[in-house]
Amino acid sequence: MNKLYAIGLSALVAMCITIPMHASVIGDIFVCYACQNTGDATIDAALAANTGVASDGILFAFKNTSGSAITGGVFSVGGTSPSDSFVVPIIEPGGEFILMPGITSDGGSHPSGGLFAHTGSAMDTSDGGGGVADDSIFMFTGLSNTLAVTSLTAGTGAANGTFTSGDPGLIKPFRDNPTGSSRVSFLGDGPSGDGGCNNCYFGLVATLDTPNVVSGVPEPSTLLLFGSALIAIGAARKLKRSR
Repeated sequence: MNKLYAIGLSALVAMCITIPMHASVIGDIFVCYACQNTGDATIDAALAANTGVASDGILFAFKNTSGSAITGGVFSVGGTSPSDSFVVPIIEPGGEFILMPGITSDGGSHPSGGLFAHTGSAMDTSDGGGGVADDSIFMFTGLSNTLAVTSLTAGTGAANGTFTSGDPGLIKPFRDNPTGSSRVSFLGDGPSGDGGCNNCYFGLVATLDTPNVVSGVPEPSTLLLFGSALIAIGAARKLKRSR
């Protein structure tokens, strides 16, 4: 009898604590390669102040669309030589951080030839600047309200927290060639390479996500356990009455 009641109680507790986890988008990562007039005031101001990036360089924009600050951010690139990482400052709620490799500094040390080495000039990734190529792997990690923040490839919801410019879903037509006959990655490579294109690439490449606790419909396994508990409790009561 006590065992049946214990089973029922365990199931009820499990139902209360078993909550499905989903991703919650709290920000975006945009990339501009040799682009101009994006329509984003912060990005366009950075490009106007750094014409070398606008004509033949790369820019990453990290947008916080949530109501909480993103802290402890690290943006890294691997799968290439050399690997490198950049310490991202606090991004306030609704804020935006612009990273222009070669120009923006985090005050740390970086390997010679690394993507985030401070050289004072634009990093032309289409010509191999920073040692990157379309199979290089990018990742953002950080915190928001103690929850882990990770980057997910835009439009896919992929759960590995990384994205790469060679992803077919991120390859775009040259911005100055809307017919789509020439296509480019956010590094300026891709099927056509930059080929001297003007206004080459601008687009959303990844989202910034945190786990989101969602109360609501329990998972099927929880419902099964709860049903078993109800049956067990009913059987226990019936047995007690018969005695």
